[in-house]
Formats: sequence, structure tokens, C-alpha cells
Amino acid sequence: FVRSDLISAFPGCVLRCDNRPIGETAAAHLLSKQCAAYAFLDVPGMSWSRERGAVFAAAVECSGANCYRWRANGGEALARRIAAAPKPLGVFAADDVRAREALDACRSAGCSVPDDVVILGVDDDETLCEMSNPTLSSIPLSTQEAGFRAAEILDRAMRGEIKPVEMPDAFYTGTTVTERQSTERSFTRDALVRRCRDILAANFTARVRISDLAKLLNISRRTLETRFLEVTGSTVSEDLLRLRMTRAKKLLASTDHSQEKIAEACGFCDASHLGAVFRRQFGCPPSAFRKTRA
Repeated sequence: FVRSDLISAFPGCVLRCDNRPIGETAAAHLLSKQCAAYAFLDVPGMSWSRERGAVFAAAVECSGANCYRWRANGGEALARRIAAAPKPLGVFAADDVRAREALDACRSAGCSVPDDVVILGVDDDETLCEMSNPTLSSIPLSTQEAGFRAAEILDRAMRGEIKPVEMPDAFYTGTTVTERQSTERSFTRDALVRRCRDILAANFTARVRISDLAKLLNISRRTLETRFLEVTGSTVSEDLLRLRMTRAKKLLASTDHSQEKIAEACGFCDASHLGAVFRRQFGCPPSAFRKTRA
């Protein structure tokens, strides 16, 4: 029951999207794929799309890589742009619909996903993402949490705890990636390194020793370490740590699991070990990171 006088007194709490974390999350995810170039697929005339693209492009260019900015128009025009771009190419689409357009354009251009092009969208529309072939990776948005926050604000306003002029907006954003086939393979033509990364991705929660990896791949440890560094620019240990920290950040942002449980799920000895590595990597403890994503 809502009193009619309150409807006019409290026009409502506005839901707004914070696009900066979305662009930052997309950049971090695609940069980890070691692409030769990157592209943002824009929705013309939409400020939210423009904001996501600006943040993404700034982060990519800050890393020293090139970032194209293309308008989503589908068809042959997009296929020609993708075909002409350096490979491998990382494409960040403003939303899942545009990600599907990019996937179709890759097919028209004769480019393989994810071998030639990796594609990341936004919204995590399960029907669209799961029904695509290959399935599409996407950044889910915290709209449900924002809805609860808006309801809480309106409830407090109706009870007189907040004045109309003091009503804050409720923000939603996206800071994690639901990874599917369109970005899940590493971008390398080197079969040995690709196989090594596949093994790391499947076993990153376990205790992984480089000597055991080398035996499994039937090469010397020195050869593995040298090839991996030459191809990816990082060591095997650094790549393994990246996988663990990406998972830890996702669990901290999207669950209420204890740090001890998260540490166990990500291959760390205990919560103290996770905390020390997290602070070294990101400059803050896991608890502080979690608060910023609440």
C-alpha cells in the first residue's frame, strides 16, 4: 500500500549504471588474452555505451596496445573491419546483442572464434550467450542488488528517515566475467603453450609444480619456461597466479563466502596467504576490495 501523497512527495530512486567498472573489467579480461589489437563495438547515440567504450579504450591504450572504435552496424561492413584488423583481435561489445553481431561478422569474415578473435559482451543474457556457437563470454550486471537498494531507499523515505532532496540514486555495475567459449582459449598459435595453459586453467586450485607440467608435456622444465615466456610475456607461475587471483576477485565480488573458503577454492594455503598475495597484487586487502564491490 502506497499513499497517494507520498507518490508526489517522493518521485523515486533512480537506478543508474556505473559504466567505469564495466569498461575496466572488460579491459583487464581481454588484455589477459595477449591480443595483437583490440576493438570496442559501440551502440551509436547511447551514452552508457560511449562511457564503457571510453574507459575500455583508455585502459587498452595505456597498456601500449591499439584500440579500434567501431559502430555496431552488423553485416559486411563489420566483417570487413574484423578481417582487416591484426590478429589475434580482442573485441569488447557494448552489450550481448552487439557481441552476437560481432560473432556473426567473424563467421562472414572467415575468422575463427576464439582462435582469431575473442569476443566479450555485457548483460550476461543466458539465452543469447548460451545459444550462440561458440557460446559468448559476458559481464553480468548487478541490477538485482541495485533494485533491492532502491527499494530500501524508498522504504526509508516513506518512513520519514530520508528527506526527498536527500534521496540517493541506486547504482549497478559489472566487475566479473562469466567466461564461455568466446574468450576461454589463450591466444597463441604455439600448441605447447596453449596446452600448458589449458592444463593450468583446469587445475589452478591444486598444487601445480612446473616440473610436473613439463613431464606431462614431455619436455624439459627449461624448455617449457623459455617457450612460455617468449610466447606470452609472462612466466608459468605468473600465469597460474593470474588465474587464481581472477577467481578470487570474482568470488569476493559475487559471494559472501569467507576468505578461508575463497582461499581454499582458489588454490591458496589459507586466508592469510590469500590476503598477503592480494595486497601485493592490488594494493588492498580482500576485505577492502569486497566493500568497494558491495
